[in-house]
Amino acid sequence: RWIARGNRGQHLSVLLVGDTPASAVYVNNTLKAAQKTGKSSETIFRTAITSEADVLDIIRVLNDSPNVDGFLVQLPLPQHMFERRGCNAIAPHKD
Repeated sequence: RWIARGNRGQHLSVLLVGDTPASAVYVNNTLKAAQKTGKSSETIFRTAITSEADVLDIIRVLNDSPNVDGFLVQLPLPQHMFERRGCNAIAPHKD
């Protein structure tokens, strides 16, 4: 009914850095669950050689986007990244 009244549905973004098979399966299952509950979703893929600064920039964009209601950064991140820094960069209202 929410959408029928002209409101926007919820949107989930997932940031996946690298190509860990278990992470890909988890992200795929997360997106399927979002779809079943009527949420739109997207996966943002980046290679394992993406810099930590680029990942933090993507997180800033997602934090600031009015079209993203929530997002997750799929762990583990590549070894050259400090996971806590990435997780702490997520705005509480988007976590």
